[in-house]
Amino acid sequence: MKRNKVLNCYLRTKTVTGIIKGNSMFPALKVGWKIKMEPSDKNNIKIGNIISFGKDVLTCHRIIGKFRFFNNIYLIHKGDNSSVGGIFAAKGPVYKAVEVFNENNEKIDETRWANSHFKRINNLAYFYLILYLVKRYIFSQRTNKLTTYSNRFCWRFLLKC
Repeated sequence: MKRNKVLNCYLRTKTVTGIIKGNSMFPALKVGWKIKMEPSDKNNIKIGNIISFGKDVLTCHRIIGKFRFFNNIYLIHKGDNSSVGGIFAAKGPVYKAVEVFNENNEKIDETRWANSHFKRINNLAYFYLILYLVKRYIFSQRTNKLTTYSNRFCWRFLLKC
């Protein structure tokens, strides 16, 4: 337990370089590419930024929405190649992608990965996501049939908007 706390404190102030291991961000980011991330304040994260977050395993996704709910900032994220995304309560460290390198350590032009096509959500979708969060807090369970089905419904609705 102490090791995780030390690691998180260390990561909050340092630049982190990781290797892409999944296809969720394809074609913007490919498997085997290296990504350099710097800690960023949650207020400076903008829609369209690629961020990494997590405790043990870092997830790398694009921000498609952002809202404040009960004095917490929530970031709505989704991989460019994913059909389902998620909501991240920006309480811990958030790392913003600043540079990307291919397998040969050649720097990839920022216009190729940072401005990749992504679908921004509209205001009505925010309403559904807030309802989903309220329901999740009321039932105080992360997964049950109601939260699973409402999560699937929300993401299908978001992708059609």
